[in-house]
Amino acid sequence: MAFVVEWFDKLASIEKPFRLIYYPYDHSIEIIDIKTKRQTLKRIKYEQVSPEDIYIGNSLDIYGRRYKVVDYADTSTKE
Repeated sequence: MAFVVEWFDKLASIEKPFRLIYYPYDHSIEIIDIKTKRQTLKRIKYEQVSPEDIYIGNSLDIYGRRYKVVDYADTSTKE
């Protein structure tokens, strides 16, 4: 499951887009910066987030950063 999320950078006063990938079979997540294509958070088990928590408009607190889910990253997640 892949989603487009945004994080508000207070220092630069801009919203930065990221791709959040959620692996439901082991409850792990991975976060990739869309612009630079660099990994922001490597794949790690994170049981505080469940599939029910990830929907458009919701905010997720992951290691001190608040990410807002804004869109689906691929068509298979949308279905």
